[in-house]
Amino acid sequence: MEAKLIECPNCKKMMSNQAEKCPHCGSLNGQGIQEIKEDIRVPEKTRPKKSKKKLIIIIAVVVIIIIVIAVASIAGGGNKIDLVKNGIMNSSINPKGVSLETVLKKYAENGQITWKAIKDENNQVHYVNAEFTAVYENGNKSNIVIQFTINSDSSGFQLNAMEFDGQAVSEVTAMSILSEMYSGQSWSVIVAKAFYNEMAQSYYY
Repeated sequence: MEAKLIECPNCKKMMSNQAEKCPHCGSLNGQGIQEIKEDIRVPEKTRPKKSKKKLIIIIAVVVIIIIVIAVASIAGGGNKIDLVKNGIMNSSINPKGVSLETVLKKYAENGQITWKAIKDENNQVHYVNAEFTAVYENGNKSNIVIQFTINSDSSGFQLNAMEFDGQAVSEVTAMSILSEMYSGQSWSVIVAKAFYNEMAQSYYY
């Protein structure tokens, strides 16, 4: 605002237009006050930075991606479990074409089997475990875990391992037990035959 002398509207003496009141009579300088008010510029409200909005969008996208991957992983595990549950072992031990789940339920206590999808080092479902409690005729029980390997093209599966009460059995014994389960014999007979055959082989070979 340019400084200049003006006449006080009250005492008619000269005063600066920038003064808020007349130095002679003390009267308020209406013109000066008005010009001062006009010269004061109120800064605009600071607008929110776009970076905050972008950060929220990025976080939302990351969360969505994580959810999609998790859902896909769960779905993939479920598909592999269904492949094994509803799968049919080779015809040499399963001439009637009975599903694996149907066979295992005959020997599981109350027909209860826990199926688990197991991931490999590449975070891919490569194994499926069937866990159940088998009951002998005398009332004794064994906790059984049978693990199956999924074929690389997901077209089928193979027996991989078996555990009795946390102890791994040999591949020969595992295959013998699984094969005998398809025959429908009692659990005691199946186990006795399998371990007898294993001992006989180790003795002769």
